[in-house]
Amino acid sequence: MSDPQLPTGQPDAAEPTWPDADTDPELAPPVRSPVTAKGVAVVGARVIAGAVGVAVAFAAVTASSFLPLPSYSVTPPGVSVTPVPALQQRACAGPVLRLGGEMGEGATVVSAVGAPEVAHAASGGRVETVQFAATDESSGKAATVLTLPAPDDASHALFAGSQSQLVSAGTLAGLATANCAEAVSQAWLVGGSTATGRTTLVRLSNPGTVIATVSLSVFGELGLVDAPGTDGIVVQPGSERILSLAGLAPDLASPVVHVTSVGGRIVATLQQTTVRTLQAGGVDFVAPTQAPSRNMVIPGLVLSSHELIEHGGAIAGFEDLAPTVRFFVPGKETAHARVVVSSESGASEPVTVTLDMAAGRTSELPLQEFADGSYTVTIDSDVPVVAGARVSTMFDGGANDFAWHAATLPVRERALVAVAPGPGAAMHLHNPTETDAAVTIAPSADATKTVTVPAGGSVAVAVGAGSAYELSGFDALHVTVSYLGDGVVSNFTVTPPGPGSKPLLVYP
Repeated sequence: MSDPQLPTGQPDAAEPTWPDADTDPELAPPVRSPVTAKGVAVVGARVIAGAVGVAVAFAAVTASSFLPLPSYSVTPPGVSVTPVPALQQRACAGPVLRLGGEMGEGATVVSAVGAPEVAHAASGGRVETVQFAATDESSGKAATVLTLPAPDDASHALFAGSQSQLVSAGTLAGLATANCAEAVSQAWLVGGSTATGRTTLVRLSNPGTVIATVSLSVFGELGLVDAPGTDGIVVQPGSERILSLAGLAPDLASPVVHVTSVGGRIVATLQQTTVRTLQAGGVDFVAPTQAPSRNMVIPGLVLSSHELIEHGGAIAGFEDLAPTVRFFVPGKETAHARVVVSSESGASEPVTVTLDMAAGRTSELPLQEFADGSYTVTIDSDVPVVAGARVSTMFDGGANDFAWHAATLPVRERALVAVAPGPGAAMHLHNPTETDAAVTIAPSADATKTVTVPAGGSVAVAVGAGSAYELSGFDALHVTVSYLGDGVVSNFTVTPPGPGSKPLLVYP
């Protein structure tokens, strides 16, 4: 196709013409002013002046970022207020119980066998003792509640209590001891068994004034047990509930129970009794252990009658005589742990064991190869775990007993220990710090003495049953009390007190 041709006589399209301004002024082309040297000079001067202004402003902003600016601050007024000290309470484990059957609707018929002896002490004030007003025990024999009234001043007195009971009633025999403990909102109980011949009871005590609604999570060798009746357990103020663990989770060789409470706080314990055919196999309480942690200490494991236990453990039904450490790994990660068993006397070198533990289920580490003596078990894990330990003893006549140990929290700077009556009582001190501790032990009826607990080490000190001891001169200590007699063994942990009344800074 050829290019279109412009009409002849028309102006070139690249040079348009404008109508005459006289004819149509609105269509006239714009008038362009001629550019002169003066105009260029004026514009150039304005541009230069603007650039200089921007540079000066930039320099001023930059300089301000480097120069100190004046500041002014006011400290808000505050008032130091010391809360009114509250009373302190401890709930004991109560009498040893015998399971008598089922009442229906999950209720358990239990009856007390004798009564425990309770020891208590306080560094100031007078301790009051009462029993729980309501209990599931068939005759109304309840556990003891210890109360130390609030002091008149802001001081925080040391306060402790423990109980012991030596039982010999047919197929129910042994020594059971326990620390009287403060109520908490959750607890981990590592111990007990619901296998054939083993009876474990759960005791939930509410010493406070608020209703507690409790839930139980039971774990075993295969993981979480889906059991009805473990949620919404109501524990009224000033009362205690008692349940059979076998009714919730039967045939568990190594249970671990996690107790949580909403509303009021509770004191939770387990009681295990063992009967092998018609022979009594011991009784003990299981106290709460340390909450899930990567580092745990179980002090004061007393191993005895090694040869008799080794021989007896080979007999069917006696396998659980062997000492063992029980673990549970919450969460979903496998735990890689390092367990060190150290002699308190230094009679043997520490033994280290590494093991892997599956998440969500319980497992055990046997300790049957250790000679008689007292030991401390330390556990280091890459993920949090809970742990407890069981030891046993036998007598030539065939009597045997067992004791459950809990991992302990350290007490700080000062502690008070009330030792309930029992044979062969000893206090075990483990020093987790990197500095030797010269611990002063001030008994109530003897001369004060000082013992050195080496850094990272442990010592055992004989104590008098029924006495109280105040400890000082240390930064941190793990403390337990053990008992050992002919065919009986037991122990309890010394727990740190709850926080006292400390000054608070209140702002208006």
